[in-house]
Amino acid sequence: MALWTSYEIKKATGGVCSGNWAANGVSIDTRTIQKGDLFVALTDKRDGHDFVSTAFEKGAAAALVSRIPEGLAGDPRLILVLDVLEGLKSLAAASRKRFLGRLIAVTGSVGKTSTKEMLSVALETQGIVHASDKSFNNHWGVPLTLARMPKKAEFAIIEMGMNQSGEIRAHSLLSKPHIALITEVQKVHMQNFRNLREIALAKSEIFSGLEMGGVALINSDIKDISTIVGAIDSSMITLQRFGTKGPDWILNELNIKNNLLTVRAMQGLTKFEFVLNTLGQHFGLNALATIATVSLIGANKYIAIKQLENWRPMEGRG
Repeated sequence: MALWTSYEIKKATGGVCSGNWAANGVSIDTRTIQKGDLFVALTDKRDGHDFVSTAFEKGAAAALVSRIPEGLAGDPRLILVLDVLEGLKSLAAASRKRFLGRLIAVTGSVGKTSTKEMLSVALETQGIVHASDKSFNNHWGVPLTLARMPKKAEFAIIEMGMNQSGEIRAHSLLSKPHIALITEVQKVHMQNFRNLREIALAKSEIFSGLEMGGVALINSDIKDISTIVGAIDSSMITLQRFGTKGPDWILNELNIKNNLLTVRAMQGLTKFEFVLNTLGQHFGLNALATIATVSLIGANKYIAIKQLENWRPMEGRG
């Protein structure tokens, strides 16, 4: 089954195209593009339109462009839109609309990528999982991740980063998560913020697009948690907290033995234990957030606990 047909892309973006083709993936980089991908000619440090011919040479099925590249006039593989980034966002919105699974959004000053990776491992035996690649969490990374989402995906995990206020709100409104998770709030990316409270408010924007009846999952150890809780509309969504202070998911004890981290925790009055192949004690809290998320989306937390034994920290982290 093709990821996108030319008709579906035209309908989603309002673009103009004379060809009839299908794309199996979406790419913005000719260095890693795969045969059959849709090449999205974004303009950032370099203009993607300069690489459309290269994309076609490498087997791209089509290219999303805002102008006709030199030498490609009349090429039926081109789909012309007013703005390429806005076209990608429209494709992302169409992908989210047809998605029938459960979507998890993750943000935080630290821990978001590790938690996203943990969630991927925890859920991989419980359904088809789609997750952000690497740290694709910015203004083009989030829509690209959504546009790449397989039609049959059952779980989607979208990492959301930010450098300024308003970015995460846009990500959340586009993604429409069922669960929004904040791992931590710390004084990082301070160039556009005056204090920790402003960062907490910016992270709280992740709740903006939560589906009705969705869940806000927050680290109870965050210093300015009151600011985050105050940003939640409790009439629309449910609040759950995890951390050493609980109260919903409580981390009780961490022990290191034989190069393994053993974590003892509680959900309400129910005690449980899990093991991680790492010595980084901070990963214990990320794993607890993962187990809570799995349970809150209706998947099996005990399968997730077993699966987490297979997780390893990404290179350069922890």
